Amino acid sequence: MLKSSDRQLANLSLFTLLFLFTMIVALIYSHSEKTFYAGDFAPVYYHNNVQLVVNAWRQSPFQAMVGIWQSLGRDHSQLFVIPLLPLLLILGDSRVNFILSVGVVYLFPLSLVLGAIAPRLLITSNPQFTFWLTAFVSLLVPATWLPTLRGYPDAGGLLAISGAIFLVVSASSLSQNSGDRAIPLFRPLLNQISGGKIVIIGFLLGFAMLFRRHFAYADLAFITGLIVQGIAAIFVSQKRLMPELLLLGGKLILLGSIAFLTLIVPAQEFTIRALTTDFRSLYAAWSLPFPEIFWHYFNFYGGVTWVLVITGFTWGISSRSIHLSSGIFIATMGIISLVNLLIILRYDSFQYTLHITPIIIWGLVFLFVSINRKFSNKRKLITTIAGIYLGVNFLFMLTGLGKFNLPLRSLIAANYPPQVRQDYEQIQQLVRYLREIAPNKEPIYVVSSSAMDLLSRGVLANAEATMFDRLPILNFLRPQSFDSSSSYPLESLLKAQYVVVPQVMEYRFAVEQHRVARITHEIFTKEIDKWALAADFRPLSRKFTLENGSGVTIYQRLRPTSLDVAVQSLGRMQQEIPTIPGGQADWITLSQFPLTLQPKSPLIYQLTARAGYRSQPPITAVIFLTPVPPILRATGAVKFLDPRCGGVALRLAVYDQAGKILSSTETLKSPSFPPEFFLATTTQGGRYLVWQVLSPDDRNLIDRCTIEINDFNLGLNFSRSQ
Repeated sequence: MLKSSDRQLANLSLFTLLFLFTMIVALIYSHSEKTFYAGDFAPVYYHNNVQLVVNAWRQSPFQAMVGIWQSLGRDHSQLFVIPLLPLLLILGDSRVNFILSVGVVYLFPLSLVLGAIAPRLLITSNPQFTFWLTAFVSLLVPATWLPTLRGYPDAGGLLAISGAIFLVVSASSLSQNSGDRAIPLFRPLLNQISGGKIVIIGFLLGFAMLFRRHFAYADLAFITGLIVQGIAAIFVSQKRLMPELLLLGGKLILLGSIAFLTLIVPAQEFTIRALTTDFRSLYAAWSLPFPEIFWHYFNFYGGVTWVLVITGFTWGISSRSIHLSSGIFIATMGIISLVNLLIILRYDSFQYTLHITPIIIWGLVFLFVSINRKFSNKRKLITTIAGIYLGVNFLFMLTGLGKFNLPLRSLIAANYPPQVRQDYEQIQQLVRYLREIAPNKEPIYVVSSSAMDLLSRGVLANAEATMFDRLPILNFLRPQSFDSSSSYPLESLLKAQYVVVPQVMEYRFAVEQHRVARITHEIFTKEIDKWALAADFRPLSRKFTLENGSGVTIYQRLRPTSLDVAVQSLGRMQQEIPTIPGGQADWITLSQFPLTLQPKSPLIYQLTARAGYRSQPPITAVIFLTPVPPILRATGAVKFLDPRCGGVALRLAVYDQAGKILSSTETLKSPSFPPEFFLATTTQGGRYLVWQVLSPDDRNLIDRCTIEINDFNLGLNFSRSQ
């Protein structure tokens, strides 16, 4: 038995070793990477948010905090930056320092909290040993590391969830005799927790959602675990049935209310959007078939790990080494989390693995402790075997040692080594060339099927920010990716002055999920039955090559696209993609100038637009995708933002799918005319309603002719755009 001073020295030594291990892994991995990040890793997300907050803080801490508060209403908040600020202000805001800070501030404490939970799950005579064993296993399970090493701050959200778990299981361990493996007391965990601690737990659950939105699923698993354990305890004990049920219900309401208030008070905009948006449909392309996602998670942790975890839980439960109340709570959380990942969401993004990684860690610890207890005379051998397994698993996931592909490879964790691009210099040359030909923020469209392709807007934007010290001049238009969240590319292509096209397209998922991106690629690469839209561009002679051997061509706009060609192109797009993409509004705006259409009610809109020319581009038009009735009527009131405008024409027209005009009517308006207008025309079986704001004739200048149309009513209910 160690003396008190010896225990303190041992604890300090282990604490220091764990801290140094965290720093070393973060530094080695991040320094080994040579790439340009895309998707959620790109500068437009977490690292860029870090840089924005750090720069704002150096100028005005108050304004930096205001910016963080305002970000809470967006899908990606800057809340995670606050605890990182002291380190980042001292070390600098480079990506390496960002990864290091996340590791030190979030991941290291997470390992300690997971370690503190384990002795409250296990009936153990040596809680200190269990604590340190779990803490080290936490950081030797490579899945714990991967989100942090790839630039996600999500360990902070899991830290909040783990803190809530700690408070719950502490109630179980305090109410049971640690030396007796029988069941002296079986009550709802929540009923044993004081109101003050429930408020803290509710705050932690709400904070986790504020921190990273997907932890809403972890909150669901957490609350379900409390409900299942509570109801099971009440009906097994058969004591004070109704009072216990009422107490459980009341405390659940209190917990849920605090969590909801924690979320909605600072993030009302996001909360309302989350409650009214069908995110499952919006991100349907990310949902993989069950067999595919099952094998993804099987391979991610490795088959051996799953066998050991299941064995650990089975052994612990059968030998009554696990506190029954805590075991039911944790097991239910794990089952619900697996249901969320494998059946409901079916996403393969590795930040979601944090929902089940703690269960993996505790399962391994249960096994190691049970084996150590059963075979106490072979501790050195057991420790050596466990260490070799953890070390091999760790190295095979996070280094190049795991790149081999053999039949039994899936028994060990999947391979996610530091990212190194073989075409790093080619991407740099491409960015420099784009800056040469588009120095005045000319719009650039990058054809890609996913933000995480070898070539995408995110890759090029990150490359420019890295190369030119955050002084970007390139203006990349929003790309199309998955059909479930994309829109038709026509609007962006009409704005683009340059289009970057890879010779070979990559697809994140099945091609059927990327029909919009595929069509965009075909517009510029199809040799037979060419698109009329492509004739408005010409390929430049300079070529580039990606690491997969695909060439890259840049197309430069020759002339603005006419309205007839635009409508014809839309008709062809809809022939090939009859189902409207999930991110498409009820209309497409075709304008080289800013144009907004804002809903005021289901039928009433406000349109702000600058007039286009009558018989030549640039045009100002809106194409509506809703079915048109036999007779069209348009009403509203025109307001001229500059009284010097010589007048505009408002045109209501109907086109067929081939881009041919079938009927039209128009009216002239000037600052001296009455603002109200009424237009009507027959559709004659047409497909598209087109609204134009244009000059009265080719002699009229349009420089000062920006108008607002208030109470704009076409008699159409734009349900997709509400």
